[in-house]
Amino acid sequence: MDLSADFRRFPGGKNASLFEALDRRFGVEAVLRPVESPGLGRLLQVAAFHPDRDRWRRRFNLHPRTFAARTARARKLLAEYPGRLVVQLHTMMGPGGGRPFVLHTDGSYLLTERHFPEGAPLRGRARARFLELETEVYRSAAALFPRSAWLARSFIEDYGCEPRRIVVVGAGSNLPLLPLPSRRWDRRIALFVGNEWRRKGGPGLLQAWERVAAALPGARLQVVGVARPPRALPPGVEWLGVVHDRQRLAALFAQASVFVMPSVYEPWGHVFLEAMASGLPCIGTRICAMPEIIQEGVTGLLVPRRDPAALARALLTLLSDPAAGEAMGRSGQARIRAGWTWDEVVARMAPAIEAALG
Repeated sequence: MDLSADFRRFPGGKNASLFEALDRRFGVEAVLRPVESPGLGRLLQVAAFHPDRDRWRRRFNLHPRTFAARTARARKLLAEYPGRLVVQLHTMMGPGGGRPFVLHTDGSYLLTERHFPEGAPLRGRARARFLELETEVYRSAAALFPRSAWLARSFIEDYGCEPRRIVVVGAGSNLPLLPLPSRRWDRRIALFVGNEWRRKGGPGLLQAWERVAAALPGARLQVVGVARPPRALPPGVEWLGVVHDRQRLAALFAQASVFVMPSVYEPWGHVFLEAMASGLPCIGTRICAMPEIIQEGVTGLLVPRRDPAALARALLTLLSDPAAGEAMGRSGQARIRAGWTWDEVVARMAPAIEAALG
């Protein structure tokens, strides 16, 4: 459907917290999600076919013909609304109907291609055309709001965008701050939340957990977001599958001792903010934007990607030392309070939005 779930009635929806903060500051007329018609969508899916399901999905979403179909639909929908400015999320379509727009996003195609080639499936003419379309979006936006300085450098160096139009804004937690007086860090529960198992470093996490389970019998690893587990799991692994209930997810964050997501590629890593809001120390990898989120030794630990031994040492450090976990968890939540809320994100966006409106 074209009109997204009403963020005023369903505050738990995707990006709802950002829409709410924009609405409080500027007033949001509508949130639109342009999609191709069912018939055209099926044709585009057939044209993008690949035997690997994840690769097929990426080829469909990134193909220039899908881009064109969504752009056309967006322009038709926007013609029905008199709003003066479009806030666009990501680059799955082009700017709408000549109206000024700003862009909020977390990654670029060239960054994905460079650091995670399997996530960048386009080749030949399709790749060249998508890069033309993506570059046009970046260069024609009144302002660019990358979540990270890592992405801001890509806008400048890879796409030739003007630095003066770029404002690094970060993001806010989609979970409320957890009251810490009742929280415990001594349960020896590590939590993983992510829906792309390979990209999020899941196979390496299971290899690391074998060492953790041998050194700390009784420690548990809870895996959320992935429907089907591998055939064999190390001791202590609890495969919880996909969790749609936000209250249940918040409870899992509240019960854990440490959050871990050793991604091999992570353009942003929003779930780290939710873990920090819940008072959890975080373990991530030293790549992409993760070092901008996790302060080494202050709010968590960073390890090299694809290094199960280093990951196991980081897990053992935090699971064996509740005092260290508590100190990092409290520092993480303090960091959320000090500048990582959606209202503060919109405040960083505001001057450029007001200039575009003016």
